[in-house]
Amino acid sequence: VRSEAVSVMAVGLDDPYVEDGVDHGRVRRPLPIRKALDDTLVVWEMNGEPLPLDHGYPVRLLVPGWVGIASIKWLGELRVTTRAEESPWNTRWYRMHGEGWDGERAVIDRMPVKSLADTLGPFRAGEPVTLRGRAWSGEASIDAVEVSTDDGRTWQQASLTGDNRASCWTAWELAVVF
Repeated sequence: VRSEAVSVMAVGLDDPYVEDGVDHGRVRRPLPIRKALDDTLVVWEMNGEPLPLDHGYPVRLLVPGWVGIASIKWLGELRVTTRAEESPWNTRWYRMHGEGWDGERAVIDRMPVKSLADTLGPFRAGEPVTLRGRAWSGEASIDAVEVSTDDGRTWQQASLTGDNRASCWTAWELAVVF
């Protein structure tokens, strides 16, 4: 790859996407060259077996920490360019918008922070329970998880348990009394 490379356009082999009579071509989504060379993978096997068709056989791009549309299935082409590339999949669709966003809609590439609780009730008032869950931050490890059991009036820091690696779910737990 030449030093002036800026972008990699991944193009799928699926049928062209047509909307309201407009042919937008095959699914394609650009990546900055830095991300493409960092941890992006071209995958042809899963668990030692050929990649299943519904997972992108024969070859799929896998872009850790980024939204699913960046991991192009049925990969047919990788175009390395010396200028930033665009496609409807990053200029028209898969963009943040709505309440709380000002001005231009932002491109969604890296996945936002997510957390969930795995522990389900019923809980009995006054009895201790250990809440357990998982958190994920896309391309980074988790620094902290805070939990509120009173609609956000107060917060308690949970303990992180197990592995805490970038692009992986990290387990957490917190003992509480309701």
